[in-house]
Amino acid sequence: MQNQQTLDIAGYNAEGIIYSYPGNQGDIQTPAQEAFIATYTKKYGGEPHLVVLNSYDALMILAEALDSCSDVKDTECVREYIQNLPVFDGARGIITSEGEFWNTRFPFHLKTVRDGAYVNY
Repeated sequence: MQNQQTLDIAGYNAEGIIYSYPGNQGDIQTPAQEAFIATYTKKYGGEPHLVVLNSYDALMILAEALDSCSDVKDTECVREYIQNLPVFDGARGIITSEGEFWNTRFPFHLKTVRDGAYVNY
């Protein structure tokens, strides 16, 4: 995870590590994504972590599914709604569904730790 606490714990051992990391704020794809990141950054004083973006999108997809079903306990309805949701525009950008499989199209970057900071490789 790309956060200062990880670097603080790892110390000099993190220096030079190379890893892949999904897109960042510079990869904003949609107005919904831009709005979420701006609101989060203003409220919490920093960019949202990948876990925040994924969790928010998962919760919003579930909320849409529950709203669309007449009975929130109807798990078959919720499952079908989520599996048949063709496109979701969320905090991570555009997510598309292909039936049982989700296809997420997000850029990934090679990154490294240089002089105690996360940078593009």
